Amino acid sequence: TTADDFILPAYAAQAEAATALTEALAGYCRNDGEIDAIQAAFVDLFLAWQRASIIQFGPVAEAEGLMRVQLWPDPKGFSARAIRAALRTDDPALLVEGGLTGRSIALTNLTALEVLLFKDLPPESYACDLAQAIGAFQAELATGFVAAWTPGSSFRTAYDTAAEGNAQYANADALLRQFLAGAVV
Repeated sequence: TTADDFILPAYAAQAEAATALTEALAGYCRNDGEIDAIQAAFVDLFLAWQRASIIQFGPVAEAEGLMRVQLWPDPKGFSARAIRAALRTDDPALLVEGGLTGRSIALTNLTALEVLLFKDLPPESYACDLAQAIGAFQAELATGFVAAWTPGSSFRTAYDTAAEGNAQYANADALLRQFLAGAVV
């Protein structure tokens, strides 16, 4: 019930918001749209992530965990520095599909995207294209969370069968401990 009624819908809302932002950015970067609409779409994505971020176990916890989505807190300004460095180099490899895969989380997370979207973001610029690439990266990440929590996927099957025990969860208590340890109030 928790997976079907809360977790999966939360990640679905995050994926939808990320896709909407990416689509809006595509138009804006072609000089067809207003920055206010892009910033509003970012707020929608950010709030969707805030709702989903209460669940801090499972696929979201893999690799660099939650920081893949939002590097926060970022008191040393790693995201802003990563954006400045990327803008200085104008590396076209960052803009191609999959170009951000394996790159520093400081460059690919929502905090970095916020740096771009809430400063001067001229259409038809490298900065705009980089914002689009980061948005697409976030959309792909969120879509992956949806896929992992969809009934029938390997993670969801392990989650759903934890009461009987499986390779990932020895029993329901193991799942509950991980669930509660990862929950945020």
